[in-house]
Amino acid sequence: MSFKRLLLEALKAGIAGAFVMPIAGMISKPIFSWHVWQYGKKSAEIFVENPSFGLLFAVHLLWSWVAALLLIAFLRKMRADSPVLLGAAVGGIYYFLVNAIALPLYFGDPFPWQQGVPYLAQPLIVLVSFAICVSFMSRRYVLSRES
Repeated sequence: MSFKRLLLEALKAGIAGAFVMPIAGMISKPIFSWHVWQYGKKSAEIFVENPSFGLLFAVHLLWSWVAALLLIAFLRKMRADSPVLLGAAVGGIYYFLVNAIALPLYFGDPFPWQQGVPYLAQPLIVLVSFAICVSFMSRRYVLSRES
């Protein structure tokens, strides 16, 4: 697998996924209120006290690219025959390991299940939507067996 090709696939799919996440959040907002993006903002606040919208957007794109890079590399390594289905599962696992456990521990926040269904469901929907989008956008690359 050419690393340059992987980087470009991740950039393409990560940017698409970055735009899918807010849409999934807005669609689920009437059901679950608005409980997303708190860790993107907190990540930016590590470096800048009051981050601008532009910086938040840049952080969002950067995290999306890195997550897409890792997801696509994993899907290629697993030689997934159904990359979108496996991507959705990985998105759910990522949510629980990173957003539901690691980030609350790091920032000293309560776990989502301690705050109620809206704090658990909406970010899960958003991250699984991201993973499905990335997997779908990169499926030809993932399914190609060229190195």
